[in-house]
Amino acid sequence: ITTKSGAKWTSIEGPVPANIVSGGGVSVGPVACTSAGSCAIIGEYNDQSGDDQALVVTGAGTAWTATEVPVPDGAPSNPGPVLNSVACTDTCAAVGTYSNGTVPYLAAGSATGGGPPPVPSDWGFDTASAATTKFLTSKSIASLGTPKFVGQYLEYWENIHDVLTTAVAAAIRKRHARIVLFSSPKADGRDLTTAKEAESDADLAVAAARKLHVPKGVAIFRDVESNYDITAAYVAAWVETVGGKGYVPGFYENPKERGKTKFSTAYCQAASKHPAIPSQTVLFSDEPELSKTSSKNESAAPVWGPAAPYLSGCKSTTIGWQYLEPPKNGTPKIDDDEALPSDLKYFW
Repeated sequence: ITTKSGAKWTSIEGPVPANIVSGGGVSVGPVACTSAGSCAIIGEYNDQSGDDQALVVTGAGTAWTATEVPVPDGAPSNPGPVLNSVACTDTCAAVGTYSNGTVPYLAAGSATGGGPPPVPSDWGFDTASAATTKFLTSKSIASLGTPKFVGQYLEYWENIHDVLTTAVAAAIRKRHARIVLFSSPKADGRDLTTAKEAESDADLAVAAARKLHVPKGVAIFRDVESNYDITAAYVAAWVETVGGKGYVPGFYENPKERGKTKFSTAYCQAASKHPAIPSQTVLFSDEPELSKTSSKNESAAPVWGPAAPYLSGCKSTTIGWQYLEPPKNGTPKIDDDEALPSDLKYFW
C-alpha cells in the first residue's frame, strides 16, 4: 500500500485476512477514499478451506485492516464472490457478483474498518551496538528524538551484536528509558526446533538477566530472525521455561512467514496445543516495515499498527513493533520501534 502525505510517498506491505490459506496470495483492485482520508481497497483471496472470498482493506497511513466481505445469507457454499467497484463518502459501498457472476450483491461499511481511533504510542529503538553514554548522546542518535525504551541483547556475538552490561544499562536508565531484553544465546542458533534446545536457550537467557539483577515480571524476547527455523515444540518449551522462572516469555518475530521461518505456524500450533500460551506470551513484531528510506525521526513514527500471527483462531498479544530498519551501510545503526505506553511495564 502506497500513501502520500504532503510531497512524500510511503510504501508498506498490506495486511491479509486472518483466514487466508498459508502461502496464499491476495489480488487487489479498485480503491476509494472518504472525505476524512480513510480508504477502502477491494480484492479477492483464497481462504483456508480453498474457497474464493472477497476482500476489503480499510484504513489510512500505515494502519490498515484486511477483512473478508460476506455474501448475503442463503448464498451457496464457495460462491466465488467478486467485487467490481467501490465508492466512498462518509462510508463506503462496493458492488459485485457471486455464483459465477450470475447474482449481483452490495456490500457497505466504514473505511476505518470499524475499529477504535488510533492510539498514541511511545517511540524507541533497538540496536546491536552497546547503547553506551557516548552512543546515546552522539549527534546522530540524540537528534532523532527521546526514546522511551532501548533494545539490547543479553548475549554477545562476535561481529554481530554487543552484550548488555551493568554499565550500559545504567547509561540507558540515565536517559530515563527502559530496556527491551532480546535473547539470541547461540551464534549458530538458526534452527530452533526441539524442546531441549528451547530449555537450554531459556536457561542461558534467564541466567544473563539474573546476572544483571533484572527483576521478575520483565519480558525476555527470543530473537527469531527471518532466516531462522522454529517449531511449535520450541515455542512451547521457551514459554514454559522462561515463565517458570518468573519472567515473561516473548518472541521477536516476523508473522508474515517469509523464507524459511514459519513463526506464525509454529506459534499458533503451540497455542492450539497449549491454550494458556497466548495469555502468557508477548510478541515484538517486525511487520509491516516501512521503506528503508523513511525518516528515522521520532516525529515521523507511524500510527500504531503492527502485524500479528494471522492464522484463523490464533490469539496473541503484540506489545512491540520494529517498523523501520536502517538502509544497508546506512547510519545510525538502529531499528526504529514503537510500543504502547501501557505495555512499557514489560521492559526493564
